[in-house]
Amino acid sequence: MEQNKYGYEEEISLRELIEALLRRRKIIALVTVACLLVAGVWSFFILDPSYESTAVIRLNDSPIGIEDYSAQMNNHDVLYRTISDLDLGKYEIDSGKLDKMVSINQIDDTALIEITARHSDPELAAAIANEIAVNSKAVIVPVYESMLSKTNESISLIQKMIAASDDELQSASQFVILKKNLVEDDVLNDYLSQKGFENGNLSIELKSEEMNTRYIEIQRKIFSDNTSLIQKQEEAANLQKKIDEIELEVEGLSPLNTFSGSFVVSEAAASLSPVSPRKILNMAIGAVLGLMLGVFWAFFREYWENTLTKTGEGSKEQDEDKSVHIA
Repeated sequence: MEQNKYGYEEEISLRELIEALLRRRKIIALVTVACLLVAGVWSFFILDPSYESTAVIRLNDSPIGIEDYSAQMNNHDVLYRTISDLDLGKYEIDSGKLDKMVSINQIDDTALIEITARHSDPELAAAIANEIAVNSKAVIVPVYESMLSKTNESISLIQKMIAASDDELQSASQFVILKKNLVEDDVLNDYLSQKGFENGNLSIELKSEEMNTRYIEIQRKIFSDNTSLIQKQEEAANLQKKIDEIELEVEGLSPLNTFSGSFVVSEAAASLSPVSPRKILNMAIGAVLGLMLGVFWAFFREYWENTLTKTGEGSKEQDEDKSVHIA
């Protein structure tokens, strides 16, 4: 209970609130229905339906991690290539709009990545998701090119080493001649002494050919370097093959999944059911909002009218008090 400035006690009971709502139930119902109709018209006739399509890829043997790959899947190069391939310019879709239309989601504890595209045209949404799934393979090309460049540098270095070893091998002798004076042999000297010969009167020199150990070492090094060279050349050829496979697939000149390092597990298909607008939910929200507005308006009108009434009664009583006092 509360006393106002005119000395009247005001009390608001639950009964009065219910009566206020009942007196203005028509306006409450009218506002509720109006908001419900607006939400229905907006959802069914104004908002364009939006469809989602999802493609799934799996990283099998990628030189970059799944997190880095996911982060680069919607870079400018991939988006521009997709816009060009699908001629999205006629839909007034630029790289900024396309980026907002596409979401990339890495599935936890797997090597799978989902590419989801949303558009009012279900066929176009599916085409965008599939095109990005293929075009995203191009993000691996710079990594392979860097690896190929380093491999080619190693090949060049090994070839120089082989050439230097060949030159050294050409100048080296395969055999070395060893000379030995038998007089210098202690065993022979003892024998000659026993026979009565003086070693100063005897001079015997032997010559022998033996394999040059350095020559053998050079040959072994050349063999080892040639083996390494073959391995590096095979590695370079494999890297170039992967680059060619990616570029051909991205250009649409080879079948899907020619490059299997980024494998399209599931292609996106056109959806038959729109994901938005959520018509029933929108209408429910409109009905609740209309009911709240109607109730607010009912209480406001009740408060306004009661205030005017009590203000008028208070002024009238004050005028009567003044008249009595003057009399």
